Amino acid sequence: MERNKLIVKYLVIQIFVLVTTFISVNVSAAESAGVPIGNGQLYPQLDIKLQHDDNLLRANTGEIDTFVSIFSPQLLYQIESNKSLMLFEYVMDTAEHFSSHNDDYVDNRARAEFEYEPTSRIFTAVRGEFVDTRDPRGTGASEGAQVAILSPDFYHSFGVLGEMRYGAKTAKGRFEFDVGYKDKNYDTNRQTTFVRDRDDFYGSARFLYRILPKTNLLFETRAINFNYEQDAVGTAGLDSTTFKYLAGVTWDATYKTTGYAKLGLIEKKFDSSARADGDALLWELGVEWQPRTYSTFSLSTQRDFTETNGIGDFIEENSVNAGWKHEWPGNLISSINYTFSRNDYASLREDDKNTLSLKLDYKMRRWFTVGVGYTYDERDSNNSNFNYERNIFELTAVITL
Repeated sequence: MERNKLIVKYLVIQIFVLVTTFISVNVSAAESAGVPIGNGQLYPQLDIKLQHDDNLLRANTGEIDTFVSIFSPQLLYQIESNKSLMLFEYVMDTAEHFSSHNDDYVDNRARAEFEYEPTSRIFTAVRGEFVDTRDPRGTGASEGAQVAILSPDFYHSFGVLGEMRYGAKTAKGRFEFDVGYKDKNYDTNRQTTFVRDRDDFYGSARFLYRILPKTNLLFETRAINFNYEQDAVGTAGLDSTTFKYLAGVTWDATYKTTGYAKLGLIEKKFDSSARADGDALLWELGVEWQPRTYSTFSLSTQRDFTETNGIGDFIEENSVNAGWKHEWPGNLISSINYTFSRNDYASLREDDKNTLSLKLDYKMRRWFTVGVGYTYDERDSNNSNFNYERNIFELTAVITL
């Protein structure tokens, strides 16, 4: 079975490379990185990674040290006119772990989008996505070295989102509405994962009021309903609704910055009285500063409630992310990203997590980029079973037309 999976994986990759090569020799250098097909453009891409991961399972003890090869062929087909945009995308990620074949995977993601803007006042969109992927071992419900699980938790999900905007960008006021649905079902390790199958229903409404040419006041409300398909025997149900109420400001290209700053309230209400409802101050802040066209700094922070992975009724997460991307002379591009998050499991557990990523890319040709990267990932918990440190080194290549 494993051999058949590898054969299929490499056949698909070889076919993709051959097709991309054939197309590329028939595309002149003056053309863009897309291939005209019908009324649209086809954009093929192949990402290749070779990683060394010294703690694959994010474990406190019994770490698995392994090399990992990852191949990611991608196809994007896009049709665009002055009033509409239609796109279809397919991405396949295939990974082989040299020292832990139980963690090998083939992920698939397909999405379709249609945007229609008949006038400057009206914008509508429908977006759909299908994902066939997994929770890697050491994440989700399998966190902690004390958990003995032999394979990732594979799942598939389907989601659809509808959007509507009324009001031109130059108008004094405008409205935005979103409504969506997502279905998530696990396929493996059903003795434990059956309690995580669920349907999510999402809705939001926003009103933006322009106070300066590129600055708007914003008032927003959101609601997400979580509907779990089954409950564990003897355990109260996790069905709930999360409400968010926000007010703030957004701005665009003011003093070389764009961003948003929102403040409000978040509430979590469970259907079962045996679960503890929660509420907290909510914030969302994001700023991007571009002092030069080739250098961009970013900073964001937020508080949110996320679904439990088995401990507590829900998780309160506070996070900060900072990054810097710079294009150097000689086709070199560097990027630095740092993320800190604190997760509070209703006083049952508290984790501090730090992730630092460094990347350097060299664009050898318009269609070929190579890179090196390093990621440091660690978690410090008041329950030592969940502590870990992890180092990932990688070599990358990106091939386009």
